[in-house]
Amino acid sequence: MKTRINLYLDELKPKREFFSLNNIVMCWGALIIVLVLVSVLFARFEHTSKQQLLSLQSKLDRTKAELTQVQRELERKQDKSPVLRRIDKKKHDMLEMQKLLQFMQAKSTQAEFDYAQVMVDLASNTHSEIWLKSFHFVGNDIQLVGEATHGSAIPEWLNGLKRSEYFEAKTFSLLEFDKQETGVEFQIATQYSGQGVQ
Repeated sequence: MKTRINLYLDELKPKREFFSLNNIVMCWGALIIVLVLVSVLFARFEHTSKQQLLSLQSKLDRTKAELTQVQRELERKQDKSPVLRRIDKKKHDMLEMQKLLQFMQAKSTQAEFDYAQVMVDLASNTHSEIWLKSFHFVGNDIQLVGEATHGSAIPEWLNGLKRSEYFEAKTFSLLEFDKQETGVEFQIATQYSGQGVQ
């Protein structure tokens, strides 16, 4: 036989609140810590790349100097076949160094891109009816893919983005919409072509 009766209705029972002030503050704190760590990592990577770039440049200069010296020796000697082999080897080494130097310069240019600023701008310009599914970086350009509950929310969100530090100087060259059952899927890019870093 039952000795206790629960008179509370379901509406009066306590409910767990996931979007409490403490949870929101903790999420923002974690996001800021992640952004700071990403900024530090990119700064460190850029510093390392510049050091490697300087080292490769000095090696390339030394190789050019050695090549000049070998060419002078070649002009003085009668038997030129060993010297010609050395010149060919030095030329080959120099070409390899130049390719590596160009690669490092391209990496250094990419490292100068401020990914943290883009993430801060995206985080501070949120819209309740829009969510991003993916984004890609290609050099200094970005492609955003997401969904919206209705199409009119996208221009509002874009206007907010255009007021941010990274996006204020950007022009969107690609703007595609696709109506889905749940809303509108969109793709936006600034001078985007091909695949990038996700």
